[in-house]
Amino acid sequence: MNATIAARSSDSQAGDVAAGTDVWYTVKEVDQQGEGGAMRFRVEASVGNADGVFDAAYDFGEGSGEEAAMTGTPKEIGEAVARFLSSLPVEDCEAMRYGTSHFFVQLIVTPDEAVTSKPG
Repeated sequence: MNATIAARSSDSQAGDVAAGTDVWYTVKEVDQQGEGGAMRFRVEASVGNADGVFDAAYDFGEGSGEEAAMTGTPKEIGEAVARFLSSLPVEDCEAMRYGTSHFFVQLIVTPDEAVTSKPG
């Protein structure tokens, strides 16, 4: 499964390098099968602007609520990220800039299980 996600910065302030640029990401299915199946990860999502992170991305992951998080395989996480990004109205992204140069979604991804082997 391959998916392409596009993000567009609509900032029109003079001097902003990212103003009006398109950024394309290609996501390929990368679930690596081990003895117990695909490795699982925990993802926590938050939102922010040029001033920093200001809130959890409440509609991301395992339902709305205090915590914007989920645990899953790389494929499941990719589908959840695509679903969340597709649900963001342009007007809300503009409003959440709160007069700064940009709005962002931050994902923190950590292995769900302890890594038992040493690198190298």
